[in-house]
Amino acid sequence: MADPDLIRYVRENRDRYTDDAIREQLLQAGHSPEEVGVAFTAADGAAPVSGGAAARSRGSWSATLRRPLFWVALIATGVFLFGTALLFPVWIVNVIDPGASTRVRVAGAFISSIVGLAVAAWVARSRNVDPAIARGAATAFAILLIPLVIWIGVLGLCLLGPTR
Repeated sequence: MADPDLIRYVRENRDRYTDDAIREQLLQAGHSPEEVGVAFTAADGAAPVSGGAAARSRGSWSATLRRPLFWVALIATGVFLFGTALLFPVWIVNVIDPGASTRVRVAGAFISSIVGLAVAAWVARSRNVDPAIARGAATAFAILLIPLVIWIGVLGLCLLGPTR
């Protein structure tokens, strides 16, 4: 079983240093290469971790649902996804070109929807964010994927339709 302190150290420093730098620091501190390897594997969530905050960080869904960070990420991702899809053509296009055609507005909404989905998927899959944030983004992505795909389909039909 991996040392919870080593796992915590790896998780807390991954956003500031490369894995190689963290590994080198742990080896210089006297930890064996095997201990360091197990700590990195556990920090990636591939092995169970015992004790302390490190065990709670990759905890069950019930533990994740009790974390406010999960709900903040869920709501923020939802607002971001629908905000980019719906508000972009109204606000941004009006600022850039107030006389823009409907096609330009719809194209802007289509592109921003794709970008929003890509950003949400990237956050959900990122190993450099708190697991509660990743789960919140993934949940929002899953809940909003079908409506956004329908929205993108409607926008695509509008783009292909006749112009005025």
